Amino acid sequence: MHRRLPIVLTLVAWLLATGVQWDLLQVFGWARMVVNHSQTMSITAAVKKTFGGEMCGVCEIVSQAKRRPADAAPAGGQHDAKVVLLVPAAPSFVFFAPDPGAWSAAPSAALSVPRTAPPLPPPRA
Repeated sequence: MHRRLPIVLTLVAWLLATGVQWDLLQVFGWARMVVNHSQTMSITAAVKKTFGGEMCGVCEIVSQAKRRPADAAPAGGQHDAKVVLLVPAAPSFVFFAPDPGAWSAAPSAALSVPRTAPPLPPPRA
């Protein structure tokens, strides 16, 4: 249980972030419309009428909710005065070029010192 809970919470957060709640609500609205229409007509006619472009109250709520983020976005550099960001500014990176004299054709002193071979049988712990 302790291993599955973070996975389930991550999955739920991902689904909510992608807007699946509006899709589920839309499916509920369609199902309700099919049931309501099928009480007075055949099931095929009810499905045709449901998906024929008629919008119920649930469909209107879903369409408004899906449009809302695009309408609420600030345009061209305008910022909402109520938004407060608590994220620190990113550090600026400064790159320095190495000293041209540091790279020479002669091997460095550390590389020219001969190394001894390791002991043949490895030391035992």
